[in-house]
Amino acid sequence: MSAGALYERVAACLMGVDSDKADAMILASDTKMYKVIDKLKEKLYVIDKNGLTLSEVDRYIKTANAKKFESGVDVVMIDYLQYMKDCSKFEVVAETAKGMKPLAKENNVHVIVLSQLNRGSRIWEKPSMADLKGGGDLEASADIVFLLWKPGANPELTPEEADIMKNTVMLGVGKARRGCKVDEI
Repeated sequence: MSAGALYERVAACLMGVDSDKADAMILASDTKMYKVIDKLKEKLYVIDKNGLTLSEVDRYIKTANAKKFESGVDVVMIDYLQYMKDCSKFEVVAETAKGMKPLAKENNVHVIVLSQLNRGSRIWEKPSMADLKGGGDLEASADIVFLLWKPGANPELTPEEADIMKNTVMLGVGKARRGCKVDEI
């Protein structure tokens, strides 16, 4: 998703309108939509580039801290790990995953990394840590691992059941270094 599309999607969510309505508002040059997007840009800094290295992410954090945000960056989201430089290679995924914790500590930020599931995983079943691409190194480096699945994508559901579940996403905790009382939300 491009930076512009992400701003539009978040603005639509904040305004309580669906994406079609948001698109219509943008096409109509609706000032309310543009005001929300402008406010978002004061708080949300989107780098829309694939193939970044950890060093480049670190530079973006430092630049944002120096030029963009008075109180500094709080959270960095990487969407997603396998799009980082050379992360199609297993060894690079492992090293990149291991580098996330020092990146977070050095910059005093929370780092959220999205990762792909292994090819054989079924998106409608609760995944395990073994289903994560590069799972061992992700698990070792992470303080918390959330696992998401969409039960409505199960091909064995009837059309009616699938329609009821189409917008349902389940969240499980695969790892919580400091403990966690919630199994599923």
